[in-house]
Parts: sequence; structure tokens; C-alpha cells
Amino acid sequence: MTRTPERVTVSAMGGTWHAETVGSLLSLASWSGEVASVHARAVNVHRPDGLVVSLLAGSEAMSDLGLVVPDLFDPDGARLNNPLGRPVAARRGLLYIDGCGTVESGGAARWTGKVQPGVAGSGRGPASPGFAAILARHGRPGGVVGLADPRRESPWSAAARRCLQREPPDLAALVGLGPGMTPSGDDFLAGALFALRLGWGRLPVGLTPARLRRAVAVALPGTTPAGRTLLWLALRGRFPAPLLALASAEDVRAAAAAVCGYGETSGTDMLVGCWWACRQAP
Repeated sequence: MTRTPERVTVSAMGGTWHAETVGSLLSLASWSGEVASVHARAVNVHRPDGLVVSLLAGSEAMSDLGLVVPDLFDPDGARLNNPLGRPVAARRGLLYIDGCGTVESGGAARWTGKVQPGVAGSGRGPASPGFAAILARHGRPGGVVGLADPRRESPWSAAARRCLQREPPDLAALVGLGPGMTPSGDDFLAGALFALRLGWGRLPVGLTPARLRRAVAVALPGTTPAGRTLLWLALRGRFPAPLLALASAEDVRAAAAAVCGYGETSGTDMLVGCWWACRQAP
């Protein structure tokens, strides 16, 4: 993770909140959107380009299109007055949330999830059986964990298995597979791209990294805005905070167990993608 000096201030309903961190690809130069969802620790803004900008309570879900604004949240959620559907506009370093407040850029830390190719070396990651054991013990059911732990097969893991058993595997068919804001197939692909980026994993014969990236990029319109954002970043070698922690961990297995607890099934499904890519390595 890289930080450079910058500061962000959020003003809403007469109040002012100071952000700690801004994602390195988050430009407040000129774009518009609307508040699409509000959660206990996140406010998500959808842009016309199909990507999501997230205002976050903490750094645990940070990405290169995120903004950490701790004081914007209290135990009951975001301190915004009925924000759903409100127009949002970024102009000259300011982010305006209609009727709620303004984000001023300047002074907060910059955050990047960029992973340099092979940064952890091909020997740092656990072997495929290591990830499988972690998933069997800590993985959450409901997504594609059944790929690594057949005792917890689901319709989504069964569908993913059919895609992966093709020759070569049809990974692009996983884009948008599964329910939720970030479909399980997208999380799986982010994990696989992460393992490939680090040099932990490989692709099966007949499938090259360039071919995979092209196929996934073409398929991006078929998933949710959150899934599209996750994969758009992953295709550029940028990954969310839970996976970034895995890249730099001294104890990779302990960090992998922690990844499983991220989101409802997102962290588990990302780790399944890592497991699958590692499994292809000789």
C-alpha cells in the first residue's frame, strides 16, 4: 500500500467530516452519478461508466475507487439525510451529494491496491491443499466454496464447476455468476487474477493471461456495478484491501483464514479463486 499526502473533507447538513484515505484511481475532476445503496459501513455511488465509488467507514473494504470517511458514520450507519437516489457530482476536486453535503479533496492519504507482478514470489503462497484446508475450516457457504470443499456444494459452485471443466476453462462465463452485490463468480475471478499476479498460480493449457483478461473485459457488462468495479480494478492489477493484506502477510495461512470472513461470501469466494489458480501450478 502506498500513501501520499492529501486531505479530504466531507460536509453535509451543516456538519464537516474529515476522511483519512482516498483511493489512487478516484478522481474528483468531472463525473456524475447517484447514491445507489447505503449500508452500515458504506455508501455506494454509481457512475454512468458502470463503476462504483464507495464512501467507507474504515479501510477493511478499501479499494482504488474508495474513500474512507470514518466520521461520516456512526453505529447506526451513515449520517446522511435520506441519501438514496440523490444526484452526485464531482467537479474540480469536490464531490457534491445533493442535499447532503460536499467532499473536498486535498490532504488525506492516498491508498493503492496495486500489486506488482510476482511481488510475493512463486514460493510464498500456500500450495493448493493449504488453501483447501483453510477453506474447509473457515470458508463460508452459499457461494462457490463447494469447488474446494464438495461437502458444501451449491448451485453456484456446480455451475462454476461446469465452466471450469471445459477445455480450456470458460472463465469469462463466471462473470456475473451468483447473487448479491458482488456475484460469487466475480469474487472467484478476482482471487484467481490476484494469485496469477503474484506468481502463486498458473492457467491451464490453452488459456493465456492475455486471453483471460480480454475475455473477462468483454464480459464485464454482464455483471453488477460492484462486480464490474472489482474486476475492472483486478484487470489493472489492483485488488481490495482483504487480498492486499494476503499479499504482504508473513503468515499467509493466517491471513487467508481472515480473508474468508470478509463480506457474506466474497472473501471465501476470492480465496477459492486463489486456490483454483494455485492448483494449476506445477
